[in-house]
Amino acid sequence: MAKGTPRIGGRTWAEIVNAIETQTTVDIWPYAGPALGYQSRTASYDAAKSGKIKTIPGQGRWRRVPTSWLRGVLGLKDARRGRRPAA
Repeated sequence: MAKGTPRIGGRTWAEIVNAIETQTTVDIWPYAGPALGYQSRTASYDAAKSGKIKTIPGQGRWRRVPTSWLRGVLGLKDARRGRRPAA
């Protein structure tokens, strides 16, 4: 990785987008929150708590964000399954 590459929560934008495109769920931070424009961990979790970020119950207190929903909000095609959004 090139020196000076912007990092969010220890991840680059390429790593965040790759996770959203290839995984079925991602963590609120550092994946879903920054992708939706939340600039801090606290803001990301507050948005999830208020329902602005859709989450599904995880194990214990952990909550995950379904990437199918996240890709739809971000306008990304469903790359994981190679499908295009319905017309």
